[in-house]
Amino acid sequence: KHFNPDGKLKRCQAAVIVNNILDRKVNKEFLNTYSKNPYKDLSDKHWAYYQILDASNAHVSQKVTSTSNEEVWK
Repeated sequence: KHFNPDGKLKRCQAAVIVNNILDRKVNKEFLNTYSKNPYKDLSDKHWAYYQILDASNAHVSQKVTSTSNEEVWK
């Protein structure tokens, strides 16, 4: 991998950054059930598929416990 500080940020990279900043944990089961892929150029085989869907769907989530990574979406 190369670090390219002057390169353009890709959608997949931005999604991962946003999810990490907001401490979002991707819930694949929820996204498979309740979210449709609005992107014609995004395959469910893409490494950041769920990261992109999660970052582009508004939702409120709450940690199950303060020490858990598990979230409940509301």
